[in-house]
Amino acid sequence: MKCVLVAVNGRYTHSCLALYYLRNRLQASLPDCTVDIRQYALNDPYHETLLRIVADRPDAILFSAYIWSSERIERLLHDLARIVPTTPLVVGGPQAVWLADRLPAGCTVVAGEVEGLPESFFTDLAAGRMAARYDCAPGQPFAMPYNENDFATTLKNRQIL
Repeated sequence: MKCVLVAVNGRYTHSCLALYYLRNRLQASLPDCTVDIRQYALNDPYHETLLRIVADRPDAILFSAYIWSSERIERLLHDLARIVPTTPLVVGGPQAVWLADRLPAGCTVVAGEVEGLPESFFTDLAAGRMAARYDCAPGQPFAMPYNENDFATTLKNRQIL
């Protein structure tokens, strides 16, 4: 299974910490899952971003939505629902619940912090049968989410906030 984790940051130099926590959780719960972190900026060309997200034909696409990126992510999700209608589309983050009523049918919303995701989320993701919403319980804090390789690859030239 291949999962693409997507964030739309305010600037190229910004990085989304949540994607690294989610990557670690996916790798722990679904060891056979290949995870690809993709970070874009608001000023990146829209259609190029859309094409890059689906280029490798992922089995699932997961977004982290924030107030500055919610409109772009909403648009991406509507287009992705038409382009890859059978691919699970998941949105989490602080704006996910706010976006819930504006998303296309079939999108999954995660409410709460990734640390508290129920195991059913990972079982359902692996089976390709996602519920409309998953509510997270309070979770245990994670250790630092970054791997040594992250600083030479996906975090190269980015600010860590």
